[in-house]
Amino acid sequence: MPRPTSTSRVVISGLLPGGETFAWGFWLTAAYTTQADAQTAATTIASYFEQYAEAVCKGLLSADSSYNLTTLYSYSAATGPAEFVAEAPITTAAGTSVAASLPLQLALVVTLRTGQAGRRRRGRMYLPVNSQALTAHQLTQAQIDSVLAGLQTFLQAIDNSASISGNVCVMSQVVGEKVSVNEITADSRLDVQRRRAASEVELYQSADTITPS
Repeated sequence: MPRPTSTSRVVISGLLPGGETFAWGFWLTAAYTTQADAQTAATTIASYFEQYAEAVCKGLLSADSSYNLTTLYSYSAATGPAEFVAEAPITTAAGTSVAASLPLQLALVVTLRTGQAGRRRRGRMYLPVNSQALTAHQLTQAQIDSVLAGLQTFLQAIDNSASISGNVCVMSQVVGEKVSVNEITADSRLDVQRRRAASEVELYQSADTITPS
């Protein structure tokens, strides 16, 4: 089914060791009519991320990982490619955690809620976590509270901004609708992104010979 008309997709992306990349994002309930307006929105979103969410997000990463780019895709029509694509760099966003190194496939799942029932009216953002001190193999209440507080301020700033059209929303092509987000939630259990595990390059291998008698 076609997507709703007049939407925009925001993608926050970065780099992991070994040439791996990551990306997470959300939708907006409006499109842009010029490249200049789309670029202004992307630049503003990158600025808000740096101000409000960057510290907590890069606090989940080791120093060999980083956030580096905000991309906005603007769709006025229900089908077809984006009419406008705008990019804005994210600066000084290398990971800051000095805790134990974790696998590259772990992520903190942040759920976008709309107050309406059904899976199609919920969204998810997968924030990479590759360096963190875990308690009983999970994040602590304080850790997830800190991340959510930064993301809430970031998303609220987007909703309140005069430079950004529309509100943060969940978009479903299955039912062809967009619904504004009114809550974000997370829990302490880390998710495993198996597709990322499949593409990771091994650093070491070992073999030993066994001679039959």
